[in-house]
Order: sequence, then C-alpha cells, then structure tokens
Amino acid sequence: MPRFLRLCCLLISLAAPAACSSASEPTTVFAPGEPLSVRSQAALVDATITLQEPSLERGVHNFMVELRAAKQGPEPTLLSAEATMAAHGHRASASVLPSGARYRVQDLDLFMSGRWLVSLGVTLEDCSDIVEFAFDVP
Repeated sequence: MPRFLRLCCLLISLAAPAACSSASEPTTVFAPGEPLSVRSQAALVDATITLQEPSLERGVHNFMVELRAAKQGPEPTLLSAEATMAAHGHRASASVLPSGARYRVQDLDLFMSGRWLVSLGVTLEDCSDIVEFAFDVP
C-alpha cells in the first residue's frame, strides 16, 4: 500500500502544475519596437498591435490596432480595450478611436510594474470575440 500511495502522490504532484496554470493566460507578450500579431480566442479575427511609444514603461500608453477577419468576410470592429493585473486586482481601461482602417487605443495607464493582460473586445458580424496579449512593464 505505501508504494501505491507514493505513486499516487507522484502523479498528483506532476499533474498539479498543469491543473493550476491558467489556460486563458496568453503566451503572446508584447515587445516594443515590433508589431505583435495575435489571433482572437474564437479564431474569428487577426489583430496586429503596434505600440506608439519607443519603449514600454510604467505610465500612459497608446497603440494602434489593425483588425482582419480570419476568413473571407466583413471587417471586424474594435469595441473596447482594458488591461488587468491579476496579481494585484488592478484594472485600466482605454479609449478606442477609429483611425481609417485601424483603431487607436488611447490613454491605457499601466501604472504599476509587472504583467498586464490586455483584452480587446471585437465583433465580427453578430459574433463577439476577444483578442488578448500581455505587456510586461518593467
């Protein structure tokens, strides 16, 4: 019996990290200086994000978002932009302004160092979707 218990404990300890990791945490982390391409959660929309500032640090940021339908069809629409810092329960929202065929996300205040998860609310025809990526603020 002790051997069986040790085996069970070993299997549980190996499975626990996978079970505790957040499946919704994006692996796509934004790095300044180059555009970031991300596909939405439901795979309806492809987004390209470009930071307007030369570096990423604490404070207010603006970025451009270009949206494309993942498959042939109408153009998607960006409705909202917000960032959350899960470790501390912080939230920040930004204005979304159309700018030609792109959108300007303006005044996103990343006021604390750490990982911020950015969620962009998008629609395509009558379907809602979310584009997510992360900012690591030094």
